[in-house]
Amino acid sequence: MSSDNPQTFDRGNAVPFAAFVPHPPILLPEIGGSESSRVQTTFDACEGIARTLAEQKVGTIVMTSPHMAHVDRVPGVFGGNTFTGDLAQFRAPELRFSFENDTDLANLIKRMADDGDVPLREIPPNQALNLDHGLTVFLYFLNRLDYRPKLCLITPAYSAYEDNFQYGGLLAAAMVEHHSSCAFVASGDLSHRLTHGAPAGYNPRGREFDDAYCNAMRGRDYESLLKLDRGLIDAAGVCGHVTMLMLLGSSLSLGLESNFVSYEGPWGVGYLVSRFEAVDVS
Repeated sequence: MSSDNPQTFDRGNAVPFAAFVPHPPILLPEIGGSESSRVQTTFDACEGIARTLAEQKVGTIVMTSPHMAHVDRVPGVFGGNTFTGDLAQFRAPELRFSFENDTDLANLIKRMADDGDVPLREIPPNQALNLDHGLTVFLYFLNRLDYRPKLCLITPAYSAYEDNFQYGGLLAAAMVEHHSSCAFVASGDLSHRLTHGAPAGYNPRGREFDDAYCNAMRGRDYESLLKLDRGLIDAAGVCGHVTMLMLLGSSLSLGLESNFVSYEGPWGVGYLVSRFEAVDVS
């Protein structure tokens, strides 16, 4: 697969909105306590994205996270009726999550992949998925609104990073054809090596990577992200690059453009929030 521009579609039932969100559990006051106030801007940005999805009455949210179970060289789409999870591993067992799987959309994605001879794994219901923190941190904001859309979960590809861009185009095509309104939310953190006290240690290239990302979102310079040097990505210790590329492939297919919302990194990990919306050309 190449990183050539994906086909552009009429939006159909795809809502003209998508988002890139971070997933630090410490963001949530039930986990971070008073420390959470250090990322209040990120909290407010994620809450705003959840509110937009609810206000637009999105019926199904397609989500991807770099920490999902069954991640492999090619993406996988999950079967099963319900996704459940909690944040007990972060000392917040009271934060529980349960969302219905949009099996119709999952089946449509798999069928379109088969028709296009695109590698895509179908992860059967007996391989249970517990929602990981890469998903539940954002789902927390949906719970706060008592908003229960269906989910469709897809793992990113690790065979070649740029493949995720093309897979995003496939997701866009499926969302357009689906009978319910759909939007895409990709979860990921940027560099984990911004400071000497960072979880993955310090590397000065971490700041270089995060600056490149923020500048790309502000300037809508997506090509620069597609061409990022693999050495820089590895040095930065980033988890969200694969999910961002999938989001870009989907968003650009739907004619959406980035709107930078916020960036923080007080604990040595970069937390970017960016919205993708239709640009008014009138």
